[in-house]
Amino acid sequence: MQSVLISSAFFKNFSLTFSSKLTFSTTTTKKVTSAAVNKPVRLPPGFNPVTPFAVYVKEKMQNSTGERASEAVKKVAKSWKEMSNLDKNPYIENSKLLTEQRKDEFAKLSEQKKEELLEGNALRLEKRKRSSLMRDLHKFYKQTNKPKRSLGPFLLFCKAEMEKTQVPKGKEEVIKFGKDFGEQWKVLTADEKKIYLDKAANLKNLYTKELEIWKNINADEISKWNAKLESAKPKKVVTKPKKMKALK
Repeated sequence: MQSVLISSAFFKNFSLTFSSKLTFSTTTTKKVTSAAVNKPVRLPPGFNPVTPFAVYVKEKMQNSTGERASEAVKKVAKSWKEMSNLDKNPYIENSKLLTEQRKDEFAKLSEQKKEELLEGNALRLEKRKRSSLMRDLHKFYKQTNKPKRSLGPFLLFCKAEMEKTQVPKGKEEVIKFGKDFGEQWKVLTADEKKIYLDKAANLKNLYTKELEIWKNINADEISKWNAKLESAKPKKVVTKPKKMKALK
């Protein structure tokens, strides 16, 4: 099987699904996140290493027509696993070449541009990590039947009014209904509002009691989640450490 040299331009936009998890260590930047101290710096998209599998996928996907991308990728992945090491060698060599090209392209950037890209990429990765963590957290809430926060008086009023009218469809209708309910709420008398205020207070008390029960039952898991959330908080980007002045 002959090696097919592929332009590195394609891989700048290649899906992260097939991007390598390898990292480069670099000393060209002055700013790094506190999480990256003493760790290899992952380069921004478009400059990370290219895997042999990514080269193979690119070649095969160009020839796939009239087939769903997900199905085509599954077939390509299966054929890759069945290939011998000898057949994979051309793609391995090609991936090394493209990886070196990426490193050279990154090295040619100005120091300011490198810093901007690295900082932006670090923030992007942190955001993605937090998003994944929040999805898992909501799964935990669902699995443990966490009580849902009770509605306030105005929302209880809106709910009651919605039951009397046709349910709005579309964003514009919902916004219009919300404005109309807001105007109606403003002109209600104190006695009319009291009905919803009292109901909201009762629901809030019930919610508070149920929440305490839920917290007691899941105390250990909640403690673990709090630790995870604390560690996932956005980390400030730091510059070079300032020189410490001697104590007088």
